[in-house]
Amino acid sequence: PKHTVIKYPYSVDEQKEYILNKVNQSKVSFEEILKEATEKIHLIFNFLAILDLLQAELITLKIGEGYNNFWILRK
Repeated sequence: PKHTVIKYPYSVDEQKEYILNKVNQSKVSFEEILKEATEKIHLIFNFLAILDLLQAELITLKIGEGYNNFWILRK
């Protein structure tokens, strides 16, 4: 078997910083974060960054009605 390592142009730490910068301005909807992702792997990095920020208690989520209807807020 041959394994290939791919270096992506973004990291979880970079995405955490990006999300914190967006949240400093105002609340951000999860769908807005989804729309800004250029590819699926970018979306995964964003999702992991959100989970890290939640665990560190730097952000919080406000849940609305319906599917994927929540906002990310600075704690």
